[in-house]
Amino acid sequence: MNKKPLVCFAVPQEHKYFRAPGGVLTLVTGMGAIPAREALSKALESEKPACIVAAGFAGALNPGLYVGQVILDDRDGVSEEICPGFASMPDIVCGRVFSASRVLVDPRQKRRLQEETGADAVDLESQAIRVVAEQNGIPMLALRVISDAASFTLPLDFNRCLTPKGTMHLGYLLGYLIRHPSTLPALMRFHKQVRLAALQLGKALDSMMMRSSF
Repeated sequence: MNKKPLVCFAVPQEHKYFRAPGGVLTLVTGMGAIPAREALSKALESEKPACIVAAGFAGALNPGLYVGQVILDDRDGVSEEICPGFASMPDIVCGRVFSASRVLVDPRQKRRLQEETGADAVDLESQAIRVVAEQNGIPMLALRVISDAASFTLPLDFNRCLTPKGTMHLGYLLGYLIRHPSTLPALMRFHKQVRLAALQLGKALDSMMMRSSF
């Protein structure tokens, strides 16, 4: 039996529009390096996939990237074997995704990280997933979609809402909104950006899987 590809997401919203055709495995790990590493390591105990795709949202560091732009980080050069021609599709930008230890909230933080690393976008999980994949000898690439531009300030500090398992603490979020009701309109606008990003990511993943040999 042929091995199946595994697509990892941090949160359910990221795979909402991915149709996940038969033969494709999906895993929701939770946000952050530790939840991603632990969830993936446990999943690999029962089944070793043909490849791993770290998919999900990312913040732009490169000012030229816009909300909904899909970025492929294929630093190991495996995409042509996994999904021939995908990297050269007009809607895909090839670049580098850096994994930070916390969510970057404002443009100053993003600009500083871009200057320090030269990366195009930032997430929380791709590097942890890459390490586990390498330890298990499994090809890996990251496919991320921009949810917030380099110039965008998040409506609140989501780091304060994260639980140790990498999920959102809804009680904290609701309490914050009750104390700061003026935040709600900005949060709703950001929700629309996230929905657009999820739609574009779903389309890109569908195209990737259509081109794959699995």
